[in-house]
Amino acid sequence: MGKVQRRVLFLLAQLIMQSDSFQDCEGIKNGITDFSVDVLDCEYIQMCAIPVGTTLYIKTTFVPHQNLKELKSRVSSKMGVLMVPKGPSRPVCANSISKETGQCDKEEGLVQGRSYVYIEEFPIRPQYRELQMMIRVEFYIGYRPSNNNTILCYEIPVLVTSDS
Repeated sequence: MGKVQRRVLFLLAQLIMQSDSFQDCEGIKNGITDFSVDVLDCEYIQMCAIPVGTTLYIKTTFVPHQNLKELKSRVSSKMGVLMVPKGPSRPVCANSISKETGQCDKEEGLVQGRSYVYIEEFPIRPQYRELQMMIRVEFYIGYRPSNNNTILCYEIPVLVTSDS
């Protein structure tokens, strides 16, 4: 292999390693633009490889641009066009910690301009054996997420393996 080919492969590997571990949801404009996602215990290259029987921890750090009292979170597995919610929606405030004030106050809600950390657990169940899927995280206001009321939405590509 020549110098040029090695250099191209090296640059390609660096680009892949620097890729984000998530992508915005198609067709949804995020109302929270100041956010980051960290998938704990995931060696991300092109997708997160996760063995069956483990739990994926997804940490979202975000700063709301408005005060939000009733923000909820829904996490789903997305396989092609099939979307399967992990369970019932959860209140974001009750499960968030503010870097400035500690636990989010339910009476006050999420305060504009404050930084919050929200951690979601996603168990990799045996029925997910050996497949690729997206894990979709949605923060929304109202009864259920839609294009009109979703404040934040992103997807994480996951490869479920039988290795443990």
